[in-house]
Parts: sequence; C-alpha cells; structure tokens
Amino acid sequence: DVFNIIHKYNNDFYPTWKATTPRWVAINIRHPDDME
Repeated sequence: DVFNIIHKYNNDFYPTWKATTPRWVAINIRHPDDME
C-alpha cells in the first residue's frame, strides 16, 4: 500500500520522467532515505 502511494505520488508529479525511469531508481532519487 505504501509503495503504491509513493508510486502514485511520483506519477502525479513526474509522469514523463517516470515513464522512462525504472521504478526502483525513481524511488531512490525521490526518497533516498527509504532505500536501505
């Protein structure tokens, strides 16, 4: 559920960027503290 919220958040603000960026990379860039 949390992942879906983050994924939706990124899509809402960066739809084009997300379309060409791997999902884990996008999360790492947007939420570096979440990647441990």
